[in-house]
Amino acid sequence: MSEHFQNKISTGTFAKLCGVPKKTLLYYDEIGLFQPDHIAENGYRYYSYRQFEVLSVILALREIGMPLKEIKEYIDNRNPENMIRLFHEEDRKIQNEIKKLKQTHRFLQTRIQLTQNVLQTHTDMIQLEEQEKAYFAVTNVSHIQSIDDFSEAWRNHIQCCMEKGINVGYPDGTMVCVEDIMKGNYLKYAYIFTKTTRTVQGVPFFEKPKGIYLAAYHQGSYELTGETYQKMIDYAKEHHIKLSGYSFEEGMLDELVVSSTEDLLLKISIGVQEVPCALF
Repeated sequence: MSEHFQNKISTGTFAKLCGVPKKTLLYYDEIGLFQPDHIAENGYRYYSYRQFEVLSVILALREIGMPLKEIKEYIDNRNPENMIRLFHEEDRKIQNEIKKLKQTHRFLQTRIQLTQNVLQTHTDMIQLEEQEKAYFAVTNVSHIQSIDDFSEAWRNHIQCCMEKGINVGYPDGTMVCVEDIMKGNYLKYAYIFTKTTRTVQGVPFFEKPKGIYLAAYHQGSYELTGETYQKMIDYAKEHHIKLSGYSFEEGMLDELVVSSTEDLLLKISIGVQEVPCALF
């Protein structure tokens, strides 16, 4: 291969070799970002193999969202120190993006698994079940009186969990004191919670203890959970089960999964203090 051939690659050929549209090279040339190595007397523009790496860097920086203006500024003033500074900065951005993508991946995988589990579960039963210890990021809402304040607290809770990276796909939920349930105050929420796999400094957490819980599923509007709670209370009385602590309301099929209020599915688990041996 001759030296003359190596150093004179037409715009169209160079574009094909680099996997970019010809118009991209023409535009980069126009704005002075990336120009041909040689311009013939007849105006034909030629690139060389030596320019492959520079264009590769430009394309890589564009791929991660760096503006052309900033890329040009670097290209016009490139030196080892500027390269190290720029690449360190861009690498940090990439690592942050990778972290976000991993979080999104965990979110999707968790939702897939939870939904598959629900579809294989009999949701028309009230039963005792052993549940593992769980960690919840919580927001205290026991003092809130209005629906507007509750909605704002919920929004702030979700935003905090997202910013701290602790939302891994588990649905948000609510906790109600057993004392309020027994009084018929089914919508007097004590906490909003998000189940998570780790604790984070600066975020209030509640540790749900491992133990026996009375569990049932409520289908339909969240405002009508009283119907399901009453069935659970009747079941507990009939079987001499003493309830204690909190109920944990977890959205198994929420607004992200179903479009109709009638199809919403909530799992309610109430702490149990005493269980007759014959039942469990």
